[in-house]
Amino acid sequence: MNAKLGLDPAEAARNSPLLHLPATANDLLVAYGTGELPELCRQSVAYARAWNERGLPGRLLPVDGADHFTILEALADPRGALTSALLAMIGG
Repeated sequence: MNAKLGLDPAEAARNSPLLHLPATANDLLVAYGTGELPELCRQSVAYARAWNERGLPGRLLPVDGADHFTILEALADPRGALTSALLAMIGG
């Protein structure tokens, strides 16, 4: 992905959320579409894992068949996976 974005190693490291995890944080939901490119899926899984390994609260939510163009449909749908996860996070 760095080559496609034109990032050199220093720029990639500076912009990498994986390399800049906070010391403390509230609950995080890492949602990704299973219809994404394998590398984007891998990065989502790796980020959620690193987040939890740091002791931060959060979970991973794969959204079946979605990609970065369609994943928000799961939030717009009152019975969608993202809506359900959001309601659970806020205690609703």
